[in-house]
Amino acid sequence: MLLQYRFSAPSALRTSNLPLHFRIQRTHPVVPCTVNVETIDGAPGLRVSSSVPLRAVASGQMCVFYHGRICLGGGEVIRVTRTLHRR
Repeated sequence: MLLQYRFSAPSALRTSNLPLHFRIQRTHPVVPCTVNVETIDGAPGLRVSSSVPLRAVASGQMCVFYHGRICLGGGEVIRVTRTLHRR
């Protein structure tokens, strides 16, 4: 899944391969993920790789990142790729 930032990404999210947790829908539990910083369509963005398959992720949704109990920020999902794919 690819996320677009309207502002600069928090410094904690700028580290490639940083293991974090994220949430797509407020009623769903947080999910472990790996975040990689990328340029997407000429703008700063993040590639998020979930450690578990996800259902019902769509462009336009917001994704929020956590390190433990600390919220690091979030961004809008701009492209969804293989959310049900197992590694």
